[in-house]
Amino acid sequence: MKQTALLVLDLINDVVHPDSPIASAAHCVVTKNLIFNTNHLVEHVRKQNGLIIFFRVGFSASYIECPTQP
Repeated sequence: MKQTALLVLDLINDVVHPDSPIASAAHCVVTKNLIFNTNHLVEHVRKQNGLIIFFRVGFSASYIECPTQP
């Protein structure tokens, strides 16, 4: 039996908000309309009773876990 899942990754303010100290790719969120498109896709998959998996990342206050190079 084959099953497909939608994986939604890293859509937290620390990653996507332009004012975040680690949001080096935040411009892509705006230019690609990422939040709207992701919400639209999630809604579509839900209507199809599909499996959706949300991954949430977290960081310490110093963001030591984040790479320093873009």
